[in-house]
Amino acid sequence: MDGVGKFTKKWFEWAFQTSGMLSFCIFCAWIAFEIFFSSLLDSKSNERDFVKRYLSPEVTNVTFNDGYLTHRLIKMDLNYGITTVPIQQKALGNVNQFLEEVSNKCPWQDTDKGVFSYVACANERLHDIFYYTPSVDVSNNYAIHRSDCDTNTYLMMDALKMKGRYAYIIYAPGHAFLAWKDSFGNLNYWETTSGNNKGQLASLSDKLYDKAFERTYYTPVNDVKAEKIYNALIYTKSQVRVDIARLYNDNRDNAIISDWYFSARDEKKKITRDEAQLIISLLNTDFTSVDKKLAVVHYMMQHNQKENASVIFGTIPYEKCGRDCFVTGADMGNVVYIFFRKPFLIYDDFLRKHASGAYLNDFYGGVFFSISALIFGVCVLILPRRSFIKIKNSTENKNHSDATVA
Repeated sequence: MDGVGKFTKKWFEWAFQTSGMLSFCIFCAWIAFEIFFSSLLDSKSNERDFVKRYLSPEVTNVTFNDGYLTHRLIKMDLNYGITTVPIQQKALGNVNQFLEEVSNKCPWQDTDKGVFSYVACANERLHDIFYYTPSVDVSNNYAIHRSDCDTNTYLMMDALKMKGRYAYIIYAPGHAFLAWKDSFGNLNYWETTSGNNKGQLASLSDKLYDKAFERTYYTPVNDVKAEKIYNALIYTKSQVRVDIARLYNDNRDNAIISDWYFSARDEKKKITRDEAQLIISLLNTDFTSVDKKLAVVHYMMQHNQKENASVIFGTIPYEKCGRDCFVTGADMGNVVYIFFRKPFLIYDDFLRKHASGAYLNDFYGGVFFSISALIFGVCVLILPRRSFIKIKNSTENKNHSDATVA
């Protein structure tokens, strides 16, 4: 019985070791997949949720109203060649459906409590018609029922405008949300994207709202100014190019517009020495701007200032380092960036077709767990097999010994 017990124990240990390593291998592979494709998985989940509940209207209202910010932005997309007339009509139809739903289902009382309830109800109607996914231009996304922080806020501003109440878009680094004034003249902040565009009160202490000293951020912006900023946001998408130089000259104090201006100058390698010095000065307060940092890094690299360029490049956090940032790191001679350049670009190309693009923190996290899964996968193939052979040989030797004794 003692021999049988030892034999059974060895096989049990082998099975436990193998299953444990295999489980950890699968776990690492699953974590890698979740990290690599988190943005894509979230968007697909939001889309599936939307498809289950959306009811298309029997009649589509495509009437254009110049008084609505969303309508003007949709028209701007058409003028700049970003969209087509059929898509413009679909976008107008979906926006008008939202405004009609708000008008029919959201009661209005011109009190602080009444406005709050109206905003909450309007955001629920937004959730009914648009699901959350990263977006830039309004028309091509509204047309297929997609909307994000900026495009949500435009819709909510129009919903409040229907009741004669002015609302504002508040820009934070990489984000935007809604604001309106209460009876005391103080701003109320509302996050439009929560719960797949259901919305909730904005808590500015949340990590979603990056802190910034640049006065462009966390300052209320009305619909007229929002239109000008939107001109800059669609610069790279426009077929008939936005006059970004004129836009910048008219709005030099706006960090978002200046980001796009310097990025455009950088793309054409036209950043001057004075502009580089200006960018460095602007970064004292606009320290979250990746576009400005990359523009001045590229200028420094072109003028043999690699050490200074490396210092500035090192201030870009991984979670904000996308395609241009990664390519810059490789061009600067960073061995890791060079080694992973092609895989990262393939990964980014894939995500751009479905979501918003790749960032370094997700890529590195996915690579780490992929390598971990690979290592444990190899271990599963090698170590348990060695243990299996050792146990088998031990069993055969024991049987041979028993036969000899007999």
